[in-house]
Amino acid sequence: MTSQFLSAPRRVTRYLVIAAVALAVIAVAGLCLQTVFSHKSSASAAAPATGPTSGRATGIGSDGAAAPGTQKPLQLVAGKNYAGGVSTGYPDTLTGAVSAGVEYASVLGSTLSPQTAAAVSQAIADPSYRAAGAQAVQGVADSRHDMDLAPAGPVPQGASLSFDPSEYQLRDQASGRVTVLLLGDVTETAASGSTQVLLAVIPVPLHWADGDWKLLAPDTSVTYTGLSASPGTQAAASLGWQPIAF
Repeated sequence: MTSQFLSAPRRVTRYLVIAAVALAVIAVAGLCLQTVFSHKSSASAAAPATGPTSGRATGIGSDGAAAPGTQKPLQLVAGKNYAGGVSTGYPDTLTGAVSAGVEYASVLGSTLSPQTAAAVSQAIADPSYRAAGAQAVQGVADSRHDMDLAPAGPVPQGASLSFDPSEYQLRDQASGRVTVLLLGDVTETAASGSTQVLLAVIPVPLHWADGDWKLLAPDTSVTYTGLSASPGTQAAASLGWQPIAF
């Protein structure tokens, strides 16, 4: 496997689904989130134009505010509500936003069911994100196609998809809005039992609305292809990645 984002034969920038919220260039809350994949490797990737600049706040400090430099592992908080396979009801804080982003991306990035993706995306999507459900369904179809599965119908026994984030960083923080970037592994398991693990950078754009963090439609004009790095490494830290405590 190479350390660079895939260009050929397989570069993935696809839509996935995130229940009750969305995922990046993947789907979140019926949202479409942009996700950049690369094969796992110990080598580091080149810094992108979207990489952190000196002194830029990319993590959450001990006071709960955005802070520059490497921070302590972030302790996530639980949502107050759980229904339809996804937790919702997160606090109006940056920690709440990251917690919501992790939940939404993990749920939507770990389903091969169009019905589940649609229900979750509708539950977490911002009122302005009217195409969330349809994009979530398309995201699942794209994922199934990538795994050589039928676009709909029962998932073959043994086949599965999962996203497991391990680090985060913040982007575009403004009043009631923030983009949570997540770094982690996407594991694709075929019905035959063969498994492929890819490193993924997933942006989750969020908006505080109706008393919760809601998934926004993705900004596909922004790319994060230079932020791929093995979690926990100096290369990852230099690109702004912050550890998550699990």
